[in-house]
Amino acid sequence: MKKILLIATMMLGLSTVQAQTTVQGSKFSDNWSIGVKGGFASPFNGGSYWKRARGVVGADLRKQITPVLGLGIEAGWGINTSGWYDLPSPNTFDDQYLGIYGAVNFMNAFGSYKGSPRLFELEGVAGVGWLHSYYPKKLTKTGIPGAHVPV
Repeated sequence: MKKILLIATMMLGLSTVQAQTTVQGSKFSDNWSIGVKGGFASPFNGGSYWKRARGVVGADLRKQITPVLGLGIEAGWGINTSGWYDLPSPNTFDDQYLGIYGAVNFMNAFGSYKGSPRLFELEGVAGVGWLHSYYPKKLTKTGIPGAHVPV
């Protein structure tokens, strides 16, 4: 068991050394990206899944610090999600999300960085965020679970 752990540690150390030699000349202004996101959300409880789908839009800003590690911030907005309860909403965006995340590129961590992106990259992403929903006042009077807005 000790041999396996020692070999795994040595391999991780070698891949890290290779990655460090490729980014020696990078500046703070290098490796930034801006992303635009879009999709839909739908509740799983009751009714048709596709009929109750609502749009979701978002954006993110990311900095790739090394070929293995990236950090970013993201924001997202849900469109007319209070319509799931058949109540008209005065808001276009019924919820908003703001979060920060870190990303680890497993292909560069374990397969060494070659100097250019691969055709296929595998990344792990984890983060924390804040979500706030804007419910119409009528929703709090109906007793629907999850409506936490004071009347």
